[in-house]
Amino acid sequence: MGTAPQEEFIAELIGFLRKNYPDDLRFVEDELLEKRVRWGIDRARRHHLTWAYSISNFVTMMVVAGARFDEDPAVRACLDDPSVPPDERIDLMFRTITDGQWDELRQNSRQRDWTEADTLPDRDGRT
Repeated sequence: MGTAPQEEFIAELIGFLRKNYPDDLRFVEDELLEKRVRWGIDRARRHHLTWAYSISNFVTMMVVAGARFDEDPAVRACLDDPSVPPDERIDLMFRTITDGQWDELRQNSRQRDWTEADTLPDRDGRT
């Protein structure tokens, strides 16, 4: 993604998250959410995700299940499965991880999970 398309993608993803997860984001200001989305995209790319679909789902799960949900062993096993193309691993994760596992991830998630993202500079270089 180039600069203009990436900025458009980020804006669309922020809009999607605000619309669909208002309770999860009610105390998160727009500037902070943008930092978190950018950080999430970077984390998704570390798992070799490139499709807008897979990156969007990855960032959404960060909001829903915790910023570092991908460090959970069961999730990591899906995201690192060499037998599945990287962008298809998101669907593998959704098929594999149980509702109970997602609930446990949500319960164990802490605000501190976002510390790294929250201290990043914004688009203008301000922290």
